[in-house]
Amino acid sequence: MLGAHPAAPYPGPVIPPPRRTRLPSAAAAAAVAGALLALATACGPDEGRTALAIESTRWDGPGRVVVTFECADLRSLEVAPTGGPDGEPLVTAWGRPRVGRCTTEATVTVGPDVDRLTDAATGTVVDLPDRP
Repeated sequence: MLGAHPAAPYPGPVIPPPRRTRLPSAAAAAAVAGALLALATACGPDEGRTALAIESTRWDGPGRVVVTFECADLRSLEVAPTGGPDGEPLVTAWGRPRVGRCTTEATVTVGPDVDRLTDAATGTVVDLPDRP
């Protein structure tokens, strides 16, 4: 048989030699320690506020809506007059949530054609009750 080669035996899988592991550098060790510390302390620094969800609304005179939020210490209120998806007011209440029962309210002034608000904390469109 001219030109025929006997098949070479299959050597099996090629396994690379083991690598030497290096000790982590001081910077890598510090990064890992910092990440673990952040996780242990509620995932980072305390911002002192969170967006609060709207629980209910009621009218308090012409063009004034009292908005009740989840139980919290209210820090600030932001109202973008046409920030909602359909041009309705976008309401963002910032505060520090509390455990227990409490009433957290703020008054929002709205135009005569407004019949709903958008809750920035949840993205929910909140229908206002019928005007008095």
